[in-house]
Amino acid sequence: MEAFSNQTTQILSNYTFCTLKKIVKNIDNSATKKQDMIRSIIFYLSNPKNEANFSFMFPKELLNDLAKILPDRNLKCICEKTNKNNLILCRACNKKQHISCMGSLSMLKFYECTACMISKMNPADEVLDFLVFPYMIGQQTIRKSFNYTENLKNEVFSSKSGIEIQFRCIKLQRPGYCMSWPNKADLYINNVSVRKFKPSSSSSLSKRKDTALDLSTIFKIGVNEIWMIKDLDNEIYALAVVKVHKLTNEEILKKMSAISMLKDKSIEFIKAKFSDDNEIKSCSIRLNLKCPYTLKTITIPARGKDCSHLSCFDLITFIDIQKYENYSWKCPICKGLAYEVYVDKYFEEILNNCRKITMLEGIQLKEDGSYDEIYLEEEDNSLKRKLSDNENLNKELKKESEYVLIKDSKPSRLNAIIIDD
Repeated sequence: MEAFSNQTTQILSNYTFCTLKKIVKNIDNSATKKQDMIRSIIFYLSNPKNEANFSFMFPKELLNDLAKILPDRNLKCICEKTNKNNLILCRACNKKQHISCMGSLSMLKFYECTACMISKMNPADEVLDFLVFPYMIGQQTIRKSFNYTENLKNEVFSSKSGIEIQFRCIKLQRPGYCMSWPNKADLYINNVSVRKFKPSSSSSLSKRKDTALDLSTIFKIGVNEIWMIKDLDNEIYALAVVKVHKLTNEEILKKMSAISMLKDKSIEFIKAKFSDDNEIKSCSIRLNLKCPYTLKTITIPARGKDCSHLSCFDLITFIDIQKYENYSWKCPICKGLAYEVYVDKYFEEILNNCRKITMLEGIQLKEDGSYDEIYLEEEDNSLKRKLSDNENLNKELKKESEYVLIKDSKPSRLNAIIIDD
């Protein structure tokens, strides 16, 4: 702020007294001395609420001069610096970050900032607020503080609120929404070590599963200080303290099922799969409508937002299974991340309109988006026909068998031996 004030003072000092007087009048200030005018203008420029009025409060030439030093209100980066060079825009919140700070994350096709990723990484825990906004931790130790109020404590300890305070972390060099803690580190709150992170044992067959840390019962009323010390880890991480509301499965289902792909868009999606540029060259394709988890007919057909396959999974089962999969939110079909999903309304219509849902095996999907239903009984009849054909063939072979007569020791008795070809 001091640097901004000094730079702005130098710029304003080059303007005439009359120009400054007009500006002061525009911002409804009564200053009469040049020094006081400059101070009043700087105070007005420093208030974010006034930014919308800049274009008609100040001369165009002054705004051009100030452009290089005025802070970008849309810039929100984990480095907490205001440098406006080499920025990237988050597709979710429209905030800007430095490409150099985001590392591999900035190369994602659909880039989202660390705040959005940290918010979305577990749909079962809805982020209500950032108590500590995502910040970068490299080799240096950075201390962050926040106020833990009496009201917040009451919310946390209320049996009905479902409120929890969590510490979350992602690795910037690994694109995605996965929780990832340093390989080896110590977490401190108010000068007390509360958690030690250790690498997975070389003898262990399972990889360490990183999850959010529930810090609800550790904080004290008033200002709390939190920091982490890394050891033998050269990676860069983004950390945050968040206030979350733990959702029930019914609430998760309601939230996730609210996003859908309409019938027309679904048919366009199907047609695209049959295009010349796609790997599907046939005029039809058989699509299974069984949930990959239960192998039962899907109730609510869903896909991950970034999934590219036609097949769906059952949304209810997908949500139920997450507590057994450490809330990984991975699509059971392509194994891609599925923190955000949508319900396919066309497939939902197909399931609702089918003649015998309990016997439905799948559909034969055509390139124009139309389909034929495939039922389990049809496959059974086909199998019966094959068995019948095999039985008839065996009878024919039996008729053509050779009969060889062998004389027994007793003349009155003959034995017949059937030899099949």
